Amino acid sequence: CDGSFRLRKFITEAAPVAVIDWTASPEVVKGPNASNRIGLLAKGSKLYVFANNKLVGQVEDTSYASGTFGLYASAVNTAPLTVTFDDFAAWYP
Repeated sequence: CDGSFRLRKFITEAAPVAVIDWTASPEVVKGPNASNRIGLLAKGSKLYVFANNKLVGQVEDTSYASGTFGLYASAVNTAPLTVTFDDFAAWYP
């Protein structure tokens, strides 16, 4: 992990669109064997991104009133990469 994150939306068969492009954050733990707690809060048209319980990004996107989400990790420059997602939870009002 290089300490950066981005938030993208996927619209049907179109290429993904960056809602927040690559952003370096001191809150994202860097390096091999790094562990990060990632959060996303969607409140109305506002999206808030958290890393290790700290707000690291926010954006407003009025494209959708509802939808689904997923987690994805890849490494272009640091292959091979092993990623584990655990303790995943989702809350709805």
